[in-house]
Amino acid sequence: MNKFIDNIFGLVKFIVAFLLLKTIFNYLYAKDSWIICEKPTEARDNGYHFYKYMRNNHPEVNLYYVIDRNSVDLLKVEPYKNVIFYNSFKHYLYYLASRVCLSSQSLPYPCSRRLCDMLIFLRRKDMKKVWLQHGITKDKLAHKDMDYSIFKYDLLCCASKRESDFIQNEYGYSKDTAKLTGLCRYDNLIPAKAENIILIMPTFRSKLVAKNQSETATQKEMNHFKKSDFYRRYIELLKSDKLNILLKKYNYKVVFYPHYAIQSYIDLFYSASSDNVVIADRRHYDVQDLLLKSKFLITDYSSVFFDFAYMNKPELFYQFDKDEYRKTHYKQGYFDYDKDSFGKVEINLDGIIKEIKIQFQNNFILSDKYKNRTNSFFAFHDFNNCKRTYDAVKSLI
Repeated sequence: MNKFIDNIFGLVKFIVAFLLLKTIFNYLYAKDSWIICEKPTEARDNGYHFYKYMRNNHPEVNLYYVIDRNSVDLLKVEPYKNVIFYNSFKHYLYYLASRVCLSSQSLPYPCSRRLCDMLIFLRRKDMKKVWLQHGITKDKLAHKDMDYSIFKYDLLCCASKRESDFIQNEYGYSKDTAKLTGLCRYDNLIPAKAENIILIMPTFRSKLVAKNQSETATQKEMNHFKKSDFYRRYIELLKSDKLNILLKKYNYKVVFYPHYAIQSYIDLFYSASSDNVVIADRRHYDVQDLLLKSKFLITDYSSVFFDFAYMNKPELFYQFDKDEYRKTHYKQGYFDYDKDSFGKVEINLDGIIKEIKIQFQNNFILSDKYKNRTNSFFAFHDFNNCKRTYDAVKSLI
């Protein structure tokens, strides 16, 4: 019922905004505005870093950042000006009038994507759609989530030739559309003196996602999650006596930061917190900041490992449920962990602890084997990803 009511209000706003654009707000078309966003609640991904770059280097472009007025990240974007509040009437006006729409998630729609797609005829006809991507595409995503025939992005930013080739062959994009620009947030991955932190960042599992990801999961969902192998394995790791002995010996901390879609269960992990183990929630911790501060990453299938590898830092893959993951989540794409990964792949706790111990002994230095794999994967190893993205967008218009 709430969604139905929201769509009714959205429809009314669209119609009023369109009529006003054709009359007293007609001048907005001439501004050739660009609007950009990520999730409505966040400013910490490729969208934010491109927006920051543009406001610092190309203030002549009328670029606006869309964000929820209650977002904890609002303070990050306000100093750069040109902020539009999500779902505000101004959002509807600028969405319909903008020359370019960019995002690292779904486009900066002012309401549900379904309604926006239904009312596409109200939108500016020469609008260009740019997908900055959330992470490097490596798996086979559902065609409904990626296909050119459905989304028709005018530009899709890629960081690797293998990625670009895969997107062209699998989802129908051209070479000029699935373009090698690098990911904008990589410009922020400046190697610095890291702290004594081991970062654990697993991705989500489709069958374990709570209905409302922005809120705490219901008791029924909590009970279901607690029975999962995913929960058992990570609680086992975080509470491991062998791990805690190593952390105390070397004066390190583990920071456990579950994926956005699993954060609604974060209360269940607090039982594993200790002087050496920090449970990190998304409202108080930023992924990019954690990546920069950490010396070692443990993940499973999350594309965040590309960010870490970009800084030539070592990582480890905990893939205890590989067959189940491929069956119920994402199918394998061009990236084969056994042949291509930038760190060892382990399937049980003993293997994880053993590798962590080795990393302590080696002072967390990335081996030549994995360094060579990393260097050969990325199309660029510089800090010009935002500039290339800007040049690619300008070429569209």
